[in-house]
Amino acid sequence: MSDDPHHINRTFDEELSRLNDMLLRMGSLVSQQLDAALDSFAITHERDARAELMDGIAQREKALNDLERRVQEMAVNLAAMRQPMASDLRTIIVAMKVSDAFEAIGDHCASIAEKGSALMHSAYRKHFTEIAKPCACAVRMLEGVVSCCRKWDEELALEVWQKDRDINNLHDALLQEFSKFMVQNPDSISSVVDFLSAVKYVERLGDRLKSIIEALYYAADGEIFAPPPLKPIGKGVGKGVGKGFGKGSTNKATANKSATNKAVSRAS
Repeated sequence: MSDDPHHINRTFDEELSRLNDMLLRMGSLVSQQLDAALDSFAITHERDARAELMDGIAQREKALNDLERRVQEMAVNLAAMRQPMASDLRTIIVAMKVSDAFEAIGDHCASIAEKGSALMHSAYRKHFTEIAKPCACAVRMLEGVVSCCRKWDEELALEVWQKDRDINNLHDALLQEFSKFMVQNPDSISSVVDFLSAVKYVERLGDRLKSIIEALYYAADGEIFAPPPLKPIGKGVGKGVGKGFGKGSTNKATANKSATNKAVSRAS
């Protein structure tokens, strides 16, 4: 092995780049999982289409699990063998957190798809396309997260982090809306609880994406993310430095809502 420090540094940078590439592949797979989860609410009676959709989800879930394991192993080896300092060590630690979050998001997407598939023959299925609203927010949030993994941008990161509020608001609005819907349509309770469980998974997904942004912030700045006062985005807070993810220096409304929350939690 060469003792040339330039060679050692170059090799280490290449290894960090490989680590980042694996995270980006995980982000791409998660994006496909989220699309498939939403598609599960569009399938009505085509058994073959449903089987194909769920098979694709299972294959991507396996790929995500494999990538998460490889990231964890590589990160541990880099930390042990290279003994990195400062920002490089933060990058390795954050890679482990991000891979864990991506893997969990993939699990949430699979759970959403399972709920959508279970509701395929529900008489109220047409109402459940409302899940597209929080999913659309999650898609935009995921796109921003992947962009920040490619190149850290504090302005974009803050914007993405704040999008979680939109998912939470849509989750709460759907919870209230369908709590009333169940009262008006008592025979819909079982289906609605499954639907709201899927919406809850979207809300959890948003939390995971937010945690990735917080981790990336730590990798870039070396500080724990502190939520800023809510203000308009785009006032010159962006840094846009670095290459890769680490290479840069809510009220309960009614008793019905509470009861529905408990039912959804049990179903989840």
